[in-house]
Amino acid sequence: MFRKSYTKASIKDKVSQLFYKFKTKFKSKTDDAINDTCGSLDTDITICKQLYENLRRVEAFLDDVTKKGTPTQVFTGLIVYTKQVTNLETSAAGQDHVQLSTLKLDIDFHKKLFQLFELTDKIATITIHKTNVFTPRKLSLEVSYKMKKSKKEIKLPFYTGLDFFQDGRIVAVDNYNGKCVVMDKHMSILGKNVLQMKHVDIAVITDNMVAISHDTTISLHAVNKGNTIKIRSLQTKFRYFSLQFIHDDTLVASTLDCDSPKKLVTLTGEERDFDLPFPSVSYALQKRWCTFIPSLETLVISDSDANECYLWNVKDKVKIVVNDYQIKAPRLVCSTNSGIIYVCSEGTKSIV
Repeated sequence: MFRKSYTKASIKDKVSQLFYKFKTKFKSKTDDAINDTCGSLDTDITICKQLYENLRRVEAFLDDVTKKGTPTQVFTGLIVYTKQVTNLETSAAGQDHVQLSTLKLDIDFHKKLFQLFELTDKIATITIHKTNVFTPRKLSLEVSYKMKKSKKEIKLPFYTGLDFFQDGRIVAVDNYNGKCVVMDKHMSILGKNVLQMKHVDIAVITDNMVAISHDTTISLHAVNKGNTIKIRSLQTKFRYFSLQFIHDDTLVASTLDCDSPKKLVTLTGEERDFDLPFPSVSYALQKRWCTFIPSLETLVISDSDANECYLWNVKDKVKIVVNDYQIKAPRLVCSTNSGIIYVCSEGTKSIV
């Protein structure tokens, strides 16, 4: 059985990394050895060529004197030739004798690697056993917050949209009082910002950016260190309420009074349909909510009127209908990256 910190893929990657590291080191060392050897040979060849050229010049001098010179000049030339040859012999003797050689490579693999081969002819054992598809989960209360109305607020806050920044801060929209609220992980208020338009839902885009739906407008807000916001609005053709950021610059948005229940909206304001055969049914406000699971390329839609949830695989264009006695008037849905889906069942006052 694998240790908990290792999987089949991670073990394979680890072994591949070890061999890649060794291959890189092997190439580096052999390249250095070849370069050093070639450099030494080039130097030796250059010195030999110089000695050879000097000897040829001395021989040419003596040959010229013996053919054209007087006896006295020939005698003098022999003396000069002897001295030059002696000097060349001295220069050659000062150089190391060059011998042809080759490089011998010795590789010593780690002893534990050979021990592994000697001890076993297999790297793992496979055990197959049945397990439940669904693992029961318990919901535990992490933190609670009692709604309070400030002196400047008209009604008790009603949060219709909520999301989380990576640093743990919570951002929500107060539908009754027209505000965007930033809280810490203990749900203590860090800042409140008045919104100019009626709003429904909120989705975190980046570490400091959020998108808020306002019927036929989606506004983008930059939340700074002081937990205040700057606004940029996108005018849209369709009416939207629930939002979820999925990847790059794209949001999944639930439509209102539209025959296509979900649309893709980019941060530049482009609106496009899913390439899915949705039934041509128009839904009222908060009758359909959605979430998207990027790792599974699956769109999840709750249908409050039908007491069902639909799982659409956007790649294969396949729909799975989920209905259960525990799902009555489903509202909000959310999911984990691994594919666990949570449904707020209003009719049974539970999370499924």
